[in-house]
Amino acid sequence: MNDLKLAERLVVELLGIFPRSFCAYGTALGVVREGAILAHDLDTDIGVMSADFSWDSVVEAVRRGWEIRHVFGMRHLGLEIALMRDGVKTDVMVIYPEAGGFTNSLWDNGGRNGLADRIIHSYPSPVMGVEEWRMGDVPVRTLGPAYLAHVYGDWRTPVKSWDWRTDHLCRKAKNA
Repeated sequence: MNDLKLAERLVVELLGIFPRSFCAYGTALGVVREGAILAHDLDTDIGVMSADFSWDSVVEAVRRGWEIRHVFGMRHLGLEIALMRDGVKTDVMVIYPEAGGFTNSLWDNGGRNGLADRIIHSYPSPVMGVEEWRMGDVPVRTLGPAYLAHVYGDWRTPVKSWDWRTDHLCRKAKNA
């Protein structure tokens, strides 16, 4: 990302627009490991539990200048919304309760093949604890070390050749 301070400011703005949302994936990793957005990350990510999600938040983001780039999934099945503003893309991941844990979805191939492009990530309840950390001098809600270990394994060591399609440890089998 070219302008990390801009990306941080925009993440904080979206966290304010989506009630009870939190930093997820690479954004959570950067906040917990480095106290900042990762310079080599291509986008930012926030999560919101399904029960807390409202389309009103999407409307408010658009009102504030965010553009909807993509909508993958459906409201109650794997919803991911890609928002863009000032060259910064943020994925809003909706997270769903499921049998003692949670799931969310990432979408390959631009979702062109429907559910065949859905990559399901699964988490046991204990790893989904939201914590307060600092991004620079701003407090933010984020998923912490237990989540990062479940998603990335050794999250303390930077990995330059990360492949979001295959390297997450929290992937469910395609036929699960």
